[in-house]
Amino acid sequence: MKKVIYVIVAVWLITGCEDDLDSVCVDEPFDRYEWLADIRADLKTTEISSSITQYRYNEQCVYLVNPGDYPDSMTQVYNMEGEVICQFGGIAGSNTCPDFYEKATDAKIIFEQ
Repeated sequence: MKKVIYVIVAVWLITGCEDDLDSVCVDEPFDRYEWLADIRADLKTTEISSSITQYRYNEQCVYLVNPGDYPDSMTQVYNMEGEVICQFGGIAGSNTCPDFYEKATDAKIIFEQ
């Protein structure tokens, strides 16, 4: 009987964790995060191709902002609080999260021009 209870608790814990991860990313991030809406508004003022992609990375929802291809452009990854957690690119070829593309999952383009 104890084994059955342990199995039930284990399944419940695993299922509960998966549900938490599913709820990490919000459906309408521009409505929820003013800082992200501001970034999108700034990108819209240029004619350069740019994008914002939502990912899951290290068990959190993050937003990769690609400002477009121009000399020394830096792609930045923001956490949900609007803090830069990674940067890629530039003339020097900076990469502060070398494991990003290995660990980032569930890519969803939420803005593109």
